[in-house]
Amino acid sequence: MTPFHRAVTGLLLCVLLAACADVPLVATPAPPTPTATPTVPPSPTPIPSPEMAAREFLGAWEKGRYEAMYALVSAAYKTSISQEAFVKRYRDIASEGEFTAIKSEIKNVEYNARQGQISFSVTIDSLAAGQFARQNRMMMTFEPEGWHVNWTPQVIFSELTGGNLVHLFTVDTSRGAVYDRNGKILAAQEPITTVGIVRREIEDEPNLLATLAPILEMDAKVIRDKYSAARPDWYIPIKDLPQERFTKFEETLNTLKGVSLRESDRRAYPLGAIAAHLIGYAGPINPEELSRLESQGYSADDVLGKAGLEKWGESYLRGRAGGTLTIISPSGEIVATLSAQAPEAARNLYTTLDADLQAFIEKELGDKPAAAVVLDARTGEILALASAPGYNLNTLTQGSAAQVRALFTNPQRPLINRATQGLYPTGSIFKVVTASAGLERGGFRADSPFFCNGTWDVLGRQYVKGDWLKGGHGNINLFNGLVQSCNIVFYNVGYELDKKDRSILPTFARAFGFGAPPNAVGVLDEAAGVVPDPTKQTIFIGDMVNVAIGQGDFLATPLQVVNMIAAVGNGGTLYRPRLIAKVSDPKGERRQDFNSEVIGRLPISRDNLLIIQNALKAVTSTAPGTASRAFAGSTISVAGKTGTAEAPPGEAHSWFAAYAPAEKPQIALVVMVEHAGEGSAVAAPIARKIIDRYFAQAPH
Repeated sequence: MTPFHRAVTGLLLCVLLAACADVPLVATPAPPTPTATPTVPPSPTPIPSPEMAAREFLGAWEKGRYEAMYALVSAAYKTSISQEAFVKRYRDIASEGEFTAIKSEIKNVEYNARQGQISFSVTIDSLAAGQFARQNRMMMTFEPEGWHVNWTPQVIFSELTGGNLVHLFTVDTSRGAVYDRNGKILAAQEPITTVGIVRREIEDEPNLLATLAPILEMDAKVIRDKYSAARPDWYIPIKDLPQERFTKFEETLNTLKGVSLRESDRRAYPLGAIAAHLIGYAGPINPEELSRLESQGYSADDVLGKAGLEKWGESYLRGRAGGTLTIISPSGEIVATLSAQAPEAARNLYTTLDADLQAFIEKELGDKPAAAVVLDARTGEILALASAPGYNLNTLTQGSAAQVRALFTNPQRPLINRATQGLYPTGSIFKVVTASAGLERGGFRADSPFFCNGTWDVLGRQYVKGDWLKGGHGNINLFNGLVQSCNIVFYNVGYELDKKDRSILPTFARAFGFGAPPNAVGVLDEAAGVVPDPTKQTIFIGDMVNVAIGQGDFLATPLQVVNMIAAVGNGGTLYRPRLIAKVSDPKGERRQDFNSEVIGRLPISRDNLLIIQNALKAVTSTAPGTASRAFAGSTISVAGKTGTAEAPPGEAHSWFAAYAPAEKPQIALVVMVEHAGEGSAVAAPIARKIIDRYFAQAPH
């Protein structure tokens, strides 16, 4: 659609050029075009040559300075058009033609003492019609103030005679679709029929309202209120009907006098609430967005991606409208074609998402504030990314104002993507990082001994810390400390690391993917998280001891956690999480593939990483392991880590991060439930169900 879709008002042809004096015209070659067009407005100083006046006039056209152009019009020709009408004509033509750039070049100059003729070319870029060039000329007159333009509409385009107009015929493209990895539609255009009323055509209003009310599922009074105050000849839209419902009542609607039907399409989300935070939504462009994007061809009745994939993929999903820029007569006949450009079909997004797995996870999370993410540990592909509570995308695009307002004011904040935007202490899941740093830089071994009596008081009474197990774990080594998640072991490791070099633990945390958004392909609005760093800010050693067990000021998103655990499982490679597999047009052309991208390597040797991997496997498979009960009887070997992160004033956040199969991981996942208690009791059982569901499907 063009920004205005209207023809520009024509002007009468100005008076003919007066006869020249008997002094012969002198032909001179056009000098080279300067690198910078003069932009200063005309001054009282006479312009000494017609070529200089023409350059100033054309330069002002290039910059849209139409008032400056009008100042260069000769006095005789100003009588045919006011400055206001002159400026409006140029602006309307630029708007109608969707002009984005104008470049001019003087080709030839002929003049005598009183009259001149300038031949020039102009190259114009149009968003819809493409680039085109025109050859033209303008006549000049010498006046006391210097040379001026004998302006007529033909100076714009030579065919603008007799009231002819500039008009752009546009060819729109339909917005592209979004698919899951198996070809299931996540977002697409659907045909709709708008049922409207023209009041003067109503013959039997009681029957009309009684018939329409159940079809539109609206109260009869509400329907009447919509059209009763309008002019009798106005078309008043009442409600959009999707194709299925319209087809059901089409025959009845066509018999009602006063009903007018109009066909169009709209954005629809067939899965409703499933993957709402990932898919996002598209909606009508607002004034602020239009002012920013109008130069890119957007118009007031366009839709724009507002969130999620709809926003991320806007440049692909929108396509590009085509158009034919013409000169038409007052009766609508095409006089000349200035330029034409075929439309460019929108491209579709093909995601890595498994919609069925996503739906299963969302059902398991229910309405409690929570998040879960499943990655392909071998590639970084996002198979599922869920945030609860969710919301129905169709509510944002088709719901009432009250329904939309309720979403934005819901205290549980369903519009927030907790998986990518939620920042939480991770609790004991961070012990994976601390153990890795201890093995690599702290001088610890898997069998390094510790004694846990349930209390850690190395820093004195003011920094006394406890273990989660009353009475402690007794004699224990680093390996079993990770398996049983002994706090005292990791207070000691964190303490020794901080004494040795205060940069070790924050450096390892960042290398494991924390403290910066992973910039997942296809995902917007990622939080960076917080990695406390005593080399950059004042942090006491006691605070870093808290960080060693994932508490204190350390914060991370579930997406960062699952990316970290995937790297541990796959041998140390951090991939950029990726939601997009490819984009292409409906014919499978103009294809762009999105491949896996390595963004880092874990700073840990193969031998030490094997220690971590074996400990995580023992977490789920040996009796002391904190998740052994949740995975009892599992036919799938799983390596994972529980987390119970203190989050006053409520209960702790419940975490579980894992990969499976433990020996050769296919997937990595994380489950986080806000204020739900122990990770072993809440998050781990949900993760078990997700893993069982995944491996119960066809081979991967």
